[in-house]
Amino acid sequence: MPYQQGQHQKGIKNEIWTCQFLTEVNHYGCKVTHQGGTKKVEDGDTENGDRVSMKKWKGATHDWYNSSPLAREIGLNDLIKPFIEQFKKDIKNVPVDEHETFRHQEEDKLKEAIAESLDKFCTQELADAVLSNFINHSKGLDVSITDIKNEKVHVYKFEEHPAVVYAKKGYKPVIISKSGKKKCSRNIFMVKGDDKVDIGLRIRFTNNNGFKPYTQEGSPNKSTIGVIKLQQDGVDKILEQVEKVCYNDVDVSGVK
Repeated sequence: MPYQQGQHQKGIKNEIWTCQFLTEVNHYGCKVTHQGGTKKVEDGDTENGDRVSMKKWKGATHDWYNSSPLAREIGLNDLIKPFIEQFKKDIKNVPVDEHETFRHQEEDKLKEAIAESLDKFCTQELADAVLSNFINHSKGLDVSITDIKNEKVHVYKFEEHPAVVYAKKGYKPVIISKSGKKKCSRNIFMVKGDDKVDIGLRIRFTNNNGFKPYTQEGSPNKSTIGVIKLQQDGVDKILEQVEKVCYNDVDVSGVK
């Protein structure tokens, strides 16, 4: 999955650290080997066939996956493209020392346009696709969370995530605006009849690199595309619901 460069490097650092930690505490009874890369779902695996998705959590959210194909299918790319083309023309007439300010201004305009379009994007088909991708993407994995704030490491089976649990009970995903405000994100609830369950999943409608690749600010990226990001809110609540192994008093200074 595509990441912004800075986040990508921080993610890899946590993955390597987590592999070393799980090996040292002998969590699986053998070495955990780092995998990662865009073609791998798991961030680490073992010779026993264990596969682990590794998350770094600072007390807010953590990401599950990014999808550019879904963004393309719903028309997010079609919305973003004219903004990019106009920005590429306009930036030529902006002094280099004003590129950052101008970029933020134009990125905010794009965010407003995306927020205005969410009613059109947020169909039942999208809700089904996001949940299906989520479950299929992580099926069979363990989830390891490096809890920076509390200096802990939590490990649980993905099948215990409430999205999976409620899907097995016949609940269906529904996209909801919890705040009612015009924002570039919405939440997924699981619904069956009159029962509506908040499972903490948030869909963000955005692009992977902003407009920075088209400025003189210095960017390792050369382009930007629309992406749908699935994030986990309320991580603490998820950890309360799942059966997990928790390692306390962990030195997480290597990944802060």
